[in-house]
Amino acid sequence: MSLLIALWLALQSSPGEAEAFRHTSPDLLSNVEAVVHLGAARVAARKFRVDAADLLAIAWHESRYRFRTRTVESGRRVSCGPMTPEPKQSCVEQDYEPLGGYEAGAAHLRRWLNSTACNGNRRCALAGYAGGYYMLDKCKGQTCAVVDDFDRRSQIIHRALIRASE
Repeated sequence: MSLLIALWLALQSSPGEAEAFRHTSPDLLSNVEAVVHLGAARVAARKFRVDAADLLAIAWHESRYRFRTRTVESGRRVSCGPMTPEPKQSCVEQDYEPLGGYEAGAAHLRRWLNSTACNGNRRCALAGYAGGYYMLDKCKGQTCAVVDDFDRRSQIIHRALIRASE
């Protein structure tokens, strides 16, 4: 990541917000990592009209905030980056970059939100993100552990950022 991009990402949040976010996962995030993740999530969230805390919650669940995550999927495919969105044949360097990783995840979440299956329903979109139509069927009309995980983590992040801005 270039120094210019790192500085730009740092300007997306106040030092207090970055510190508050870091405290939601102190064993996983350094101060610098918190600034980068929060900044990248906020930029991607604005671009794709999704919630930044949801993106960060997904990244926590999928990769524990590791940019270079590569998850082997069925059909000889892989999911790449901090949010490990859609499985594909191979990873490219952009998947592992802060902005590239969060934008890919935000785009994937936006597609689920816009889908006829979810029609703007956030919980449905989070289930689709987690496991496609299989997960939509599995979670339909009942409690869904992965969506509940996303929700809990998103709420923790929201509360921390609200406290930091007070």
